[in-house]
Amino acid sequence: VYKRQAKPKKAASAPFSPHPLWEQQLEHIRKMREAGPAAPVDLFGCAELGKRHAASPEHMRLQTLISSMLSSQTTDLVNEKAMGRLYEACGITIEGLEELGEDGIGEVIKPVSFYTAKAANIIKVCKILKVRLGKDGGER
Repeated sequence: VYKRQAKPKKAASAPFSPHPLWEQQLEHIRKMREAGPAAPVDLFGCAELGKRHAASPEHMRLQTLISSMLSSQTTDLVNEKAMGRLYEACGITIEGLEELGEDGIGEVIKPVSFYTAKAANIIKVCKILKVRLGKDGGER
């Protein structure tokens, strides 16, 4: 008769302890960033892209949402260019995005990674926003 062997017990993991110099490192990072934007994300990140061309706080939130959707597996620079083309094509409004349609959005946002899936998701989000949030990408 075969007897199942008991699994060896795992050793308890040591509790987390931060690097002893973490506070010093954080202070160095703060000093480096005092001079202003130094990284591409500071210039082309989703939050910055949402502010461009924003006609209202609601429009800014929608643009930030769309930019965030495009950003996965895509560089900030490619995302920035795609957002610029999208703004030119439809103004990045719910109505404009729906009018452009899934295929149109896909063509405009190329070469964003997974652009066909992202275009489909943008259309889905537009429908959800219209129904649930009264056309605003950020009501709470």
